[in-house]
Amino acid sequence: MDEQEVDEKTREACNLIEEKGYAPSMGDQSRYQEKKLPFLTPFYFKIKLLDRYLKDDDYFINWYTETTGSIGHYDKWDIKFGINKNGNIQVWYGDLEQIPNNEQARFFADKVNDTKPSFNFIRAELMCAPANIPHLTNIFHLRESINKNFHEKFNSALFLDKENSQELFTKICRPLYDSKEELTRTLSKINKLFTESLNISNLKEIINNQEKCKEKGSIKTLEVFLEDIFSKSDFDNIIRSFYILDDFRISDTHAGVEDKFTFCLSRLKITDNNYSVAYEKMLVSLKESLKELNEVLQNYNQNPKQLKK
Repeated sequence: MDEQEVDEKTREACNLIEEKGYAPSMGDQSRYQEKKLPFLTPFYFKIKLLDRYLKDDDYFINWYTETTGSIGHYDKWDIKFGINKNGNIQVWYGDLEQIPNNEQARFFADKVNDTKPSFNFIRAELMCAPANIPHLTNIFHLRESINKNFHEKFNSALFLDKENSQELFTKICRPLYDSKEELTRTLSKINKLFTESLNISNLKEIINNQEKCKEKGSIKTLEVFLEDIFSKSDFDNIIRSFYILDDFRISDTHAGVEDKFTFCLSRLKITDNNYSVAYEKMLVSLKESLKELNEVLQNYNQNPKQLKK
């Protein structure tokens, strides 16, 4: 099946689940005889359930896409979940049965009445359709590729590991709540991997005209570097996302900067306070900026510049 057929079959499965309250599967008859619900009966829970687990270092959450993943205890148990359009978590009753009783109780403390299946969860679980790689994973891979290409050309990394980037990356997940606080907090963590990690001192050493970058901040220094080394005046498509990302960080950490937050939304063409859409657009924008930056580096064929000693 092509993507369109898969999506149509997924919609049909979602409608069937809403109508019947479960998805038929092998073994349902024996479960019925044991007076158990069908294995593929969806149960729904409040999103704060994930928040509880995120704050507990004994547990993990793996994200497969922006709305599907697994949650569990290291080497003991795990369960797959999806997030539906209502912002609630969906799991299968049959999977829920197989986790420890105390964990089941933890889930049921946040049970919510809902009937809307998670489209992406059903697509992956019942259609066996491969998941699209999350934007955040793509962004981290681009960061690694840029560092590799930058090192080949200029004998240094563009992004430093001021904090262990791999460890920080594993702690970042999509905002669980559609709120300004969750949005800015998450984007501030992502900003640590980029704007706050720029190798400013080495960029300034590589730049030919030192006066251009004197007393300049990290993003402006990167902009001067691009213009100076690659002899092009317009790198707005690359730089723009860095500025927006950093401005979100400023709006999270500084008082009295509501206008800056609003300006960030407007630059992403967000006309209302739809924070989940803003998060998606910010990641797409950053991904496109990093792709272009990576291409610029890959296509740079002049002799690599040696750092000044």
